[in-house]
Amino acid sequence: GGPARISYERYCKTLAGSFSRTFEKGAYVFKEGDPVDAFFVITSGACEVRVAGPDGKERLIATLGAGDFFGETGLLEGRSVRAASVFATAPLEVLAI
Repeated sequence: GGPARISYERYCKTLAGSFSRTFEKGAYVFKEGDPVDAFFVITSGACEVRVAGPDGKERLIATLGAGDFFGETGLLEGRSVRAASVFATAPLEVLAI
């Protein structure tokens, strides 16, 4: 039981390998088909996760805000390209890991 713990050294290494990025409202963080290179934790702002439907129109899958994360499924499933697009619905700041 109890919460998972990581060492301070591992925490520092992980943080050193991450970086902050900002996106204006209306910008894409990434688009469906882009290469999978990181996952993202939202530090402020909001975004939508969208996928293309059979008609080519984007369909809303999720609305996310501060404290939420996205982009992990591509890494966990070993994909080389993104299966969804992420669109900033407000000024957005993320930590890319």
